[in-house]
Amino acid sequence: MADSQAPPAGPFLAPTDKHDSQKLLYAMGRETANVHCGDAKACAAIAADLPKRGKKWLAAAARAMADDATTDWNEWKRPTATASS
Repeated sequence: MADSQAPPAGPFLAPTDKHDSQKLLYAMGRETANVHCGDAKACAAIAADLPKRGKKWLAAAARAMADDATTDWNEWKRPTATASS
């Protein structure tokens, strides 16, 4: 088994209140920006786009993504009919 390149991490503790949730969302956004700004052109495009967005765009996008993931999971866990022989 290959060693992981990721730093050691402890268990994930879900946010317990709105303030913690906002801090987590902010940190996740910054980390996403770090990943996407590895290319100077991409970083410039992102920097030009961000001021055009409203203050709550990230929370709305995260909610939409969570809703889509939940829908996908619910469809996946639904039993499927099997062909009878």
